[in-house]
Amino acid sequence: IGTGPYEFVEWAPDQHVHVTRYDGYVGSEAEPSGLSGRKDAPTADIYFEIVPDDSTRFSSFLSGHYDIVGVSHDQVGQIDAAADVDLNRYVANQFAVVFNVTSQAGGNPAVRQAVNAAIDADEFLTAVVSDPELYRLNPSFAFEENATWWSEAGAAGVYNQGDAQRAEELYAESGYDGPPLRILTTRDYGGTFYAGAVILQSQLAQAGIEAEIDVYDYATLLQHRNALTDWDIYTGSFLVPSTPTQLLYLTPNYGGLEDPAVGELLGAAAEALTPEAKAEAAADLSAYLWEELPVIVVGDLFTYRAVRDTVSGFDFFDGSAVLWNVDVDH
Repeated sequence: IGTGPYEFVEWAPDQHVHVTRYDGYVGSEAEPSGLSGRKDAPTADIYFEIVPDDSTRFSSFLSGHYDIVGVSHDQVGQIDAAADVDLNRYVANQFAVVFNVTSQAGGNPAVRQAVNAAIDADEFLTAVVSDPELYRLNPSFAFEENATWWSEAGAAGVYNQGDAQRAEELYAESGYDGPPLRILTTRDYGGTFYAGAVILQSQLAQAGIEAEIDVYDYATLLQHRNALTDWDIYTGSFLVPSTPTQLLYLTPNYGGLEDPAVGELLGAAAEALTPEAKAEAAADLSAYLWEELPVIVVGDLFTYRAVRDTVSGFDFFDGSAVLWNVDVDH
């Protein structure tokens, strides 16, 4: 599901995923647009090679082993010097702070408000990506490019406060007397999750709020997060779907959120048919999330992709590479 004109061939754990062209595929003849339209599959075989080490992956690209690779801020200069490579910048995902609303701390609305007040989004996102070209402030659960669902309702005066004094006051008012806040994170995936946890801990410390960071490999992190035990806050990046009903951080297994009001708001979004109804549903959901704060949207992250000039037809949409119209002239 999701491979379009390709079919699954092999998953070699820790090595690669291989898909091949499915000649029986019948699709649309419309012009390609995002994830829709014509899917010609001019390349017979596609391999997604799994190389966790960033420097190894990048060196292999420079040596000609790969056609497309993600590029970090520190590697941009080397790409600029390569004559046969194009560097492209795409909006990729969204960074968010998710609360475990079943925990003593995460279930306390004033604690959530205190954490939100402490967050300086510019400082936070700079710590995550190191490059001002790779983030933008955005209080919405949708990208600005998604005019149908983008809304900043309820965010005014709440988003990007960076107010340590206000955070300290709210934390005192919360009455929370439990252990330090527990931030769940991982060093996997290039370290952005971990960087988010570290900067959040630092901003909370400026407000006199003590927090501890628990670091796991990503698989173990998922076990802890889904079990809803031993953590209060989870920081990470999320793919941004085209409709709010697909927002992962609003599902119970991310932070235990089983709020009937959220269910009703998502239901209204699913039933909205006209542009006016969708705009109203988006605003209602945004306003409620910024009032209740089960999740704090910090902002949008961009990514660099290096693509060899032998590659044509490559696109990137909603944080995912679109490869079914890619042709490679080796």
